[in-house]
Amino acid sequence: MGFPEPDANLPNCSNLTVNWTNATDGQAFTNLNPIAFGASTTVNTGSIAQVEFFVPNASVGVDNTSQYGLTWTPPAYGSYTLKAVATDNAGATATNQISISAQLPGTCGTVAGLNATAITSAGATLGWSAVSGANNYTVDYKTNTASTWTNAATATTSISVNLSGLTANTLYDWRVRANCATATGAYSTTQFTTALVVCCGTVTGAGFRIHHLLQCHCGLGGLIVRCKFIKE
Repeated sequence: MGFPEPDANLPNCSNLTVNWTNATDGQAFTNLNPIAFGASTTVNTGSIAQVEFFVPNASVGVDNTSQYGLTWTPPAYGSYTLKAVATDNAGATATNQISISAQLPGTCGTVAGLNATAITSAGATLGWSAVSGANNYTVDYKTNTASTWTNAATATTSISVNLSGLTANTLYDWRVRANCATATGAYSTTQFTTALVVCCGTVTGAGFRIHHLLQCHCGLGGLIVRCKFIKE
């Protein structure tokens, strides 16, 4: 007496499962670059024989060694259904399916309308025009002779930022870029010069004292560089 053929619809008694790693359902990938996927498996009895990967129903690779993985390159921009099918040593299978997309790299506009207002000897207000599609902006500044930028704002949703603690009578560079959902715009850069310090009062020198009212222009560190007498 022979034995009946196995029923392909028998329940998965080994509680075999398979899950995607390095990818989630609905995830978008930029450009048509190779994508490294992985799969994790669990089984209560027996062992894993292999994990086979499909896009959507055509096999694109089989891995029979843990950690199970696949590197696949989207052939064109668009949406794709991926399936990972794990098979145990008894022939039971488990499937996990996700959808992903390959998208063109996004673009983000360049900021225009840069301006510096309310300039004093120690501060300024920097402003710019809004960029369509921008989520926020990044702003940096530095003295014209410096090589390193100082960040003034990161991910600000405003279209202006206030600077303080600047040095009088100094040329500054500043730049701003827009940050969009899938891309970052190029920096726009311009300059402004902080104001001279104007100080009034009596000036005392070595061996003499002047009691006239002076208007003085001061340089770095507040040092007087030139003065003129003003009628009291």
